[in-house]
Amino acid sequence: MSVIESVVVRPVQTSDTQLFTELFPIRADGLPRLHAFTPLFQKEAPRAGTRLAQRLRHHLGGQWQWLDGRLITDAPPNPAKLVMTVDSLRAEQPALFAALDHIEEDLRWRSTPEALASFVVRGRLADLDGLFSEALARAAGSIKNARIVHEPYARTWVVDGEPAVSLGIITYVVYGQDVTTFARTLDLVDALAGLAVIEKLAGREGKIVKVLGTLAEQRKRLLQHKRLREWLNMSTDDMLALRIALDDENEDYPANALDLLVTPETAARFDVIPGQVERALQVKPDERARLVKVIADIAKEAGLIGDAFSQRNQPDVFTQAAPRPNLTWQGGKIRPYDARSLSMDFAQHGMIKRLPCFDSEPLRLAVLNAQGEDAEIFIEALTRELERTHNFKLKVARPRAVQVITPDNLQTAVRTLAKAGADVLLAVLPDAARTDPAAPQHFVKAQAVGRALPSLILYEHMLHDVEAMPRIIMGLLARAGNTPFTFEEPLPYADLIVGLTIHRIQKKGGDDLIAAGRYYGNRGVCQGWRIARAAVAPGDPLTGDMLAYLLPPHDISARRVLIHVDGKLHKADARALTDWEAAHDAALYPVEIVAGDMPRLYAFANRHIGLPDRGAALRISDLEALLFVPTPAAGTPAPLHIRSLAPLRIDHVLDSVESLALLHHGAPSTPSLPVTLLHTDAWRTALERGVFPDVTHGETAWWL
Repeated sequence: MSVIESVVVRPVQTSDTQLFTELFPIRADGLPRLHAFTPLFQKEAPRAGTRLAQRLRHHLGGQWQWLDGRLITDAPPNPAKLVMTVDSLRAEQPALFAALDHIEEDLRWRSTPEALASFVVRGRLADLDGLFSEALARAAGSIKNARIVHEPYARTWVVDGEPAVSLGIITYVVYGQDVTTFARTLDLVDALAGLAVIEKLAGREGKIVKVLGTLAEQRKRLLQHKRLREWLNMSTDDMLALRIALDDENEDYPANALDLLVTPETAARFDVIPGQVERALQVKPDERARLVKVIADIAKEAGLIGDAFSQRNQPDVFTQAAPRPNLTWQGGKIRPYDARSLSMDFAQHGMIKRLPCFDSEPLRLAVLNAQGEDAEIFIEALTRELERTHNFKLKVARPRAVQVITPDNLQTAVRTLAKAGADVLLAVLPDAARTDPAAPQHFVKAQAVGRALPSLILYEHMLHDVEAMPRIIMGLLARAGNTPFTFEEPLPYADLIVGLTIHRIQKKGGDDLIAAGRYYGNRGVCQGWRIARAAVAPGDPLTGDMLAYLLPPHDISARRVLIHVDGKLHKADARALTDWEAAHDAALYPVEIVAGDMPRLYAFANRHIGLPDRGAALRISDLEALLFVPTPAAGTPAPLHIRSLAPLRIDHVLDSVESLALLHHGAPSTPSLPVTLLHTDAWRTALERGVFPDVTHGETAWWL
């Protein structure tokens, strides 16, 4: 039965909504026993384990995989045949295997769920990749002058100690013309720079950085790369050579090795309908589930996986983690948290904590005005309302008008306004900026975040919405360092919650290591921020001086400190935190929060597949879960992958993530990340561009 059929045919009887996911248990009972072998070399072993596994599969049959420094197989060979195969390998590829002495079985090795899952995904499931792609091609639609491509992918998991796999799709829109044909339509071939491309064979995405010239000029140099020789043999001298940015590196290609990708940002440059491109890339839940069903059915027919995890077959692994605490407002007023009435509660009761400086000084505002007179009128109304309802005086420290919105103009404006000594930057943008692929609002936020400048972005329609005024004021006052509300009851599992973001910039001779900490008390009060920076050797962890600044002994001693880590924590950094914890009698609870392409969660109700409610979670283990949080983007958003690196209960971990997501004061809707990690992507982008704050600590939440 397929993932969709298993949901439709046998829904849960105790609820109107049933959750299911793209995770599937691996049918280990149908797989042969795995055996491990160790290659022994006469001298230092070459890094050729994967190629050795490929050659053994070719010579001996069965599946061979290189996993954790061993050769794993489901078809152990006759010892004599293995000896003969080693002799053949030495003769066939002496550069790789001349020093290979022999291969012996590791009789002490025992298969683990991780090893079994990896073996299946990289072996038998990978062998089905052609069938997956063919089936998805038949299921794909098309748009004018482009084709929609769905690429399958699989990832290994261990759910409650058992091997599992997630199946998913990545969707591209590939332009109908090849790179060379499209280049001929341009006035200047250099206009190719900035367009997205994908490798035809490896499937790696990148952007064109530079047109290097023709292959007549570049062929000799490119022939030095074996991976390009097949494409170069099929190319002509007038074809272009291109430099492509892939991840953190640049690589050169002949144009025929690449396909042009159409993205929402570049759709206007192609003969396509932009709305069709957006709809194709933003795959809705029912459509995505249908496509996953296509590849899941093939894997099931091969006997590799069972039915998807759902509330029908695994009800205990699903949970709801959306807290609704009581909030304390000014004067000790207690109100239950309700996102719909939050701004009205603020208008009625007032904020609980006011910075003393605002008793005698005005709140200083720097204004980036892209709305002209309408923005000026709004600021006058804002000034009167602030004084009338909250007894705050407002002063515009420096206005800056922006007539034409371009990245250069916005960067110049923010850089100028950052010098005004204002408490908050207020940017007023046209409504068109909300949907502009160039995303001016994100650019403004990134510039402000990089300078640790609190900022509030408003759009044209908000200026005329009387009901939005309390929310705008709450956001403005919170960004200036005031506290609108606190949790009535402290979070019972932590004394301090820290958001930790670590970024490494590779440089000659070492790394520029930067780490930022954001600090919140267990009742939701912001306690400020710190940034530490050090030059370290490549791969070195957080230094003692950095830890002393970010996690001072007097702040953590005998306290429970829950640390929300942005992304995966390097092993060296994890060890450094463990050593720091032991040295200072603290209890540090690092929790990885990874936002990426994770297995989706779905809700089936009323014969329709849609998205679950916020806070729906799939418990992977006692320390790991997938947490669904809505995002502004259409389509089927990926959940957050939450993993505790300390023995803290997963329900407490999930509660901490969702509780800290309630503190985005003034946001129109609850963002997907907790306030401890909001806008870390903008912070990293700013660092890469050389933007860094003038000070390394402060009290105001510039990340809101």
